[in-house]
Amino acid sequence: MCASFGEIASAMPFAVLDEVTNVTTWAAQNRDKFAEATSAAIGMDVDAVRVAIDRSDLTVGPVTRAIAAQLQETADVFLKLGFIPKPIVVRDAVWPIAG
Repeated sequence: MCASFGEIASAMPFAVLDEVTNVTTWAAQNRDKFAEATSAAIGMDVDAVRVAIDRSDLTVGPVTRAIAAQLQETADVFLKLGFIPKPIVVRDAVWPIAG
């Protein structure tokens, strides 16, 4: 018997979270390779990307208000430096924000 759409759809967020966790674990264990891949993907200097990655915990968990504030600061700096073309409002992109 085939699974229903509801069964498949309800499992999807967990599958995505599992894969994000796997990729994040790999990135934490392979920071130099992660920096090189990220640099190539976004067109930033690999040394600058490496500094940012080395400052990151590279963990998976709920987005707290403190994390959202840090992400907003980063987005604002990226806008100011011209890395992104328009403002990002982090609180509009995450739901819900935990503690």
